[in-house]
Amino acid sequence: MQHLYENVLEPNILEQLQRTHSALISKHGETVDSRSTRIGVDYKILHKLLDPVVKSLIGEYEVHDSYFQRDRSPSAIHTDLFNTNDKHTHMSVLFPLGSDGPTSTVIFDEQTVDKRVGTSNTGVKEFFEDRPDSNYVYTEQERNLLAHCDPTILAKLSNPKFYKWTLGGALVWPRIQIHASDNIEHHATTYKDSLILFTTAP
Repeated sequence: MQHLYENVLEPNILEQLQRTHSALISKHGETVDSRSTRIGVDYKILHKLLDPVVKSLIGEYEVHDSYFQRDRSPSAIHTDLFNTNDKHTHMSVLFPLGSDGPTSTVIFDEQTVDKRVGTSNTGVKEFFEDRPDSNYVYTEQERNLLAHCDPTILAKLSNPKFYKWTLGGALVWPRIQIHASDNIEHHATTYKDSLILFTTAP
């Protein structure tokens, strides 16, 4: 089950994460033309800082991958499954670190352990090709905020929930949950920064 938590990071921890994110972006380079910058980081560096918080959110865990991210365009429909033993797959934990406008993560009711949905747009299309429509009726606002997503795939999904990013908060969802970002361009948001952890069960 997905959850949005507010005020789980102490201000000093948030500031440390923001400084680390900024330093890595500066070191690795990033331009306004970059659609997405993702920089892998060894979780051992962050463990002491974040372990009590993460445990309070999802219980015992191991981190399979962790990334500092800067996105300048919306993310399409996907899961967070890739190169992981399905039976050990656990939760994704996202910490918002900043943006120049509002942004949300959009989580649908549907789940899948099919890795095609977590690896490529082509794989996503293949997976949904023969799936029946959900008959969910999207509101005009939902259509606007999901305008970057393939409408033939949206027709097969249902009940999108929009979780607005807040500094100091955390968003948690199962890695098998189908999700996307909202259309940040609809808000004239030009970038959003985050730290994401892809966890497995110990």
